[in-house]
Amino acid sequence: MSRLIGNYNRFSVEFTSGKGVYLEDSNGNIFLDFLSGVAVNSLGHSHPKILKAITNAAKKPIHVSNFFQISQQEVLAKKISKITDGDYYGFFCNSGTEANEAAMKIVRKFSGKNFFLAFSGGFHGRTLGALSITYKQKIHKDFLPLLPEVKFLEFNNFNDLKKINSKFSAVFLELIQGESGAIAADKKWVKKLFEICKKNQILTVIDEIQTGIGRTGKFFAFQNFGVQPDVFTLAKALGNGFPIGAMFANKKITNSFSPGSHGSTFGGNPFCTSVANTVVDEISQEKFLKNVRDNANYFWGKLEKIYKNFPKKIQKIDGMGLLIGINFFEDKIAKKVFESLKNEFRILVNLTSEKIIRVLPPLISQKKHFDFFCNALSKIMKNVS
Repeated sequence: MSRLIGNYNRFSVEFTSGKGVYLEDSNGNIFLDFLSGVAVNSLGHSHPKILKAITNAAKKPIHVSNFFQISQQEVLAKKISKITDGDYYGFFCNSGTEANEAAMKIVRKFSGKNFFLAFSGGFHGRTLGALSITYKQKIHKDFLPLLPEVKFLEFNNFNDLKKINSKFSAVFLELIQGESGAIAADKKWVKKLFEICKKNQILTVIDEIQTGIGRTGKFFAFQNFGVQPDVFTLAKALGNGFPIGAMFANKKITNSFSPGSHGSTFGGNPFCTSVANTVVDEISQEKFLKNVRDNANYFWGKLEKIYKNFPKKIQKIDGMGLLIGINFFEDKIAKKVFESLKNEFRILVNLTSEKIIRVLPPLISQKKHFDFFCNALSKIMKNVS
C-alpha cells in the first residue's frame, strides 16, 4: 500500500533511464517522450552539457542560502535580461507558482492597488494566490475563499478589453494557454491590451513558465508578439528538470522589493543556477532557436495534413512552435488517441481539457521523431471513432 497522498492519477509506468528524446521503463520498454515532463526537459534526457554542469556543480557548495553572494545567480540574471533587450532584474525561487506569487507581491507593492486582471482559460499555479488568478473553476471549489480582488476577462475578446480601468494593479497573461490546450493569443489583441494597460497605468505580467526558454522558437514567447512586459515569470525548462523558478521585473518597479519584502530559502542556490546557466547558454543560441523554428514548421505542416484528412474528428490545431494542442470534437476520441499513442506506439503526450492532446516535444527533437509521431497519429485516426 502506497504511503503517498493520492493527489495524482499516476500511470503504472516507472522510468528508469533516459537518453535524448527517449525514456526507458522498468520493463525495458522504450517511449518517445513528447511530453518533456510537461515542458520541462527541453534538452531531453542525459544531455551531455547538463550532465557536465551537474558534475561540476556537485563538487562545490550546493546550497549556502541567500544570506551570501551567489555569483551563478548574478550571471544567470544578466544573461536572461540581455536576451530580452530590456532592463530587467531577477528574483529566483523553486517553481512557477512561486514565481507568480512573487510577481503578485511586487506589482501590489509598487502600484499600491490590490485588484488583478486575468483571463478565461489561464493557469498560473496552485498556491492560494496563484490559484486566485487561475480560471479553472473546478480546482477552486474546495479552497474558497480565494483572493477576492480578481476580475477575469474573456481571452482574445476585444470587447472585454473595454472593461479595463485604472483600478487594477496588473494584468496576468499567458500568451499561449497551455493547460487549456495550447490556445495562442491573437497578436492584435495583445497589442491592444498593452496599449490600454499603458494608458491606465496597469502593469503587465506575462507568465512564460511553459512558453519560455525556446518553446515557441524564440527564447521568450513575448518576442513573437512585439511587446515588452513589466514583469515576466519563468520555471519549467529553466532547469531542464532541476527545480528553479524566476520572476523578472523591469527597473522602474524592481526597487519595490527591499530586504524582507520577499524571500526563498532554496531559491537560486549555486547548484540549480549552475545548471540553469548551462540551459540558457544552449537554448539561447540563434542556431539552436532557428532549428526549433524549422522543425516546428515541419511538424506543423505534417499535422495540418492529418487535420485535413480527418475534418470530422479533429476540430482544430492550436499553439505555437513546439507547444501544440490537437483539439478533437469528442472527448472519447481524444481519450482513445491518447491511450493508443501511449500503449500501442509508446509515445508520451498529455490529455488536457478532456478533448485536447497537448504535445510538448523536447526542443532537440528531429524530423524523424516528428515523422514517427505523425505516422502513428494517422494510423490511429483511421481506426478511431
